[in-house]
Amino acid sequence: MKRVLKISMIFTQFVFLISFLKSADFSALTIRGYNSFAGQEPCIQLLLVYDGKRLGFDKTSGLKHEISKEGYIYTKSKFTEIPLGTYEYEDAYGGSPCYEIDIANPPQGLYTLHIIGIDNGIYCVSMIAFDKDGNDVQMCFSGIISKGEEHHGEIIYSPYPFDTSRMKKIVTIELLKNQLKNAFKYKFIKNKKIKSPLLKKLNKVDKLAKLNQKENVKKELQEFISILEQEKSNLIAQELEKGQNYSRSSQQDKIILPIDILITDANNFLANF
Repeated sequence: MKRVLKISMIFTQFVFLISFLKSADFSALTIRGYNSFAGQEPCIQLLLVYDGKRLGFDKTSGLKHEISKEGYIYTKSKFTEIPLGTYEYEDAYGGSPCYEIDIANPPQGLYTLHIIGIDNGIYCVSMIAFDKDGNDVQMCFSGIISKGEEHHGEIIYSPYPFDTSRMKKIVTIELLKNQLKNAFKYKFIKNKKIKSPLLKKLNKVDKLAKLNQKENVKKELQEFISILEQEKSNLIAQELEKGQNYSRSSQQDKIILPIDILITDANNFLANF
């Protein structure tokens, strides 16, 4: 009799657990902003806006870090208007400190992401979106930014397994120009010979885009991309000539990543033009 009762209790607990898991809501959204090179302090802070509600950095307070009594760097000046949302400094994400937005049970819909430069550098923004069942979607993008500059992204979030969440960087010709100038100004790209031809291409694309000359825009941007791809090939060849295996080491990343960012953004602009 006792054995039967024990089995019955275990079965009841099992049924309760299954019922709980079925009704549980695991939906969540995490966005991180950090320096693309491991171990360096973030060169950006983040602000997320949904339906007029803000979560993240308040840039009107200035671009300075705050330091707590314990010595931790954080941001005291922040908005927390999105329910169940937090914005904090994390010092151990994948070996790189970051600013992190977390939202439990986020509302479905369009979120606007503001990426605010607090230093000159190359950043990465990553997103992990969980649906109600705990399935996740992971996406990221990078950019070249200067202090005080602002980049933008969009996140479409859905808690439903049949509707995939997604994130994208908003790319304009003006953004491409600024990133190109930043890349040379901060010596992320060192070959000054290609600066003028690249800028001329973007200025021409800007004029053609305003006239809605799609085929000519496509032609000029493809030539812009070709110049960058040739420079990338040259840099890889130089690494090989040094007797090194090209394996995207930290040093090689610093050389190649800025070029990859410009190529990716130019391709994304073309895809959405």
